[in-house]
Amino acid sequence: MLPSQITVAICAHRPRFEIFVQALDALRKQTLSSDQWELLVVGDAQTHATARRAGLSWHPRVKLLEEEPKGIARARVRALKEFLQGGSDLLVFVDDDNLLAPDFLEVGLDLAKREPNLGCWGGQLIGSFEVDPPEWIDEFLKYIAVFPFEEEIRSHSYAGSYDAIPPTAGMFLRRPVAEHHLRLVESAPARLALGGTRAAPICGEDMDLGFGAFDLGYEIGRFPQLKLTHLISSDRLTENYIARLLTSIRAGTIILEAIRGIDRPTRSPLSLWWDRVRALRLPPRHRKFMLAETEGEFLARRILGDLKFPGFLPANTGRSMDPVEAAG
Repeated sequence: MLPSQITVAICAHRPRFEIFVQALDALRKQTLSSDQWELLVVGDAQTHATARRAGLSWHPRVKLLEEEPKGIARARVRALKEFLQGGSDLLVFVDDDNLLAPDFLEVGLDLAKREPNLGCWGGQLIGSFEVDPPEWIDEFLKYIAVFPFEEEIRSHSYAGSYDAIPPTAGMFLRRPVAEHHLRLVESAPARLALGGTRAAPICGEDMDLGFGAFDLGYEIGRFPQLKLTHLISSDRLTENYIARLLTSIRAGTIILEAIRGIDRPTRSPLSLWWDRVRALRLPPRHRKFMLAETEGEFLARRILGDLKFPGFLPANTGRSMDPVEAAG
């Protein structure tokens, strides 16, 4: 059997069976022959049992990798290590609620061959909602990985916007970018906190992966011909869920920028407390969301100053860690 060209990694924690069945069925229907790609399922024993029940016998190259639920970043690192031990040149992350278009892997592979300057890329995320979404949620859709577009989005470097960096839902990575990210994590394990834990839910590990392509001089892009459907459950369409997500995103952004030495003005604690006071004058939903983002700033400050998270900032200095320097 020839070496696979693509490694598909699903990092999941006890997914809903009826959703996981659809995600695996979309992979089964890929136009790229299954002997050209391998499938990794990273999770605990219950996740593996669900995967077997959903059906894996159709694929000749499946590996179930054991990883206890200690944050999504750790699961992705487990996938990265397995990928780098194999012969594939490309890794693509797929979530357990993603339905890839039938030509997704084929189109992604073609982009890799035609665009050697690309180090990280993804595509459109089309939302499929369990219930009709409320009107107010439109401005937050990209935060729940619903991001349709018509024109290519490309970037050679970070210029204040994260829109060019795809989420890990359908993110392609070249081998050198995966190797680079693994070196960064090994030199500063604390950046695994970007994947969050139950005690400190934080988003940002996908942005850190994307930034790795910039570190190596690659371009990042999102392409409309790459399409996946993101199944959105009803619980993600509530004010409470969006508020928790805003806290996680705000905290993760601040921590990511501290790790990567992105210079942003530091707000004083008094300024943050004043935001809380001002939020009390807003309508209920706006108040909840503003307070959520403020809580994200407080959470980031606690984590960055916590001795249990060494490696974010060099000891006895106030400057941020340079990621390339940290990688050695």
